[in-house]
Amino acid sequence: NDYVWYANPSIFPQLINLTIGNFPLFVPMNAGFTGPTYNSIFGAPVIETEYTAALGTTGDLMLASMSQYQTINKGGVQSASSIHVQFLTDETTFRFVYRIDGQPLWNSPLTPKDGGGTLGPFVVLATASV
Repeated sequence: NDYVWYANPSIFPQLINLTIGNFPLFVPMNAGFTGPTYNSIFGAPVIETEYTAALGTTGDLMLASMSQYQTINKGGVQSASSIHVQFLTDETTFRFVYRIDGQPLWNSPLTPKDGGGTLGPFVVLATASV
């Protein structure tokens, strides 16, 4: 129940036109609805992010459960300063380094015993072919 959609900003004009029968698949925020029904697809919120792929390429829309993603930090924040980099302008420079990495908790998709399609916490839509 913690799934969210991550979408590239360029796909929103396409999302608004998607329907299942007469029912709109995506209801934008300015459509007059309130609560969890707006800015969602099948009840999962849609989050606009520039880190997804461009419209029409693999990954322009992704369904993800971030509770199934593990991160690890290496050390704390490392800081350094230098008066030598900008010596001629009487400026001091600062540098901060924070190391973090992550990966999904699942090693592979789950295949149901009934032989249906595979399941997983991260679903990326493939490029559509015409």
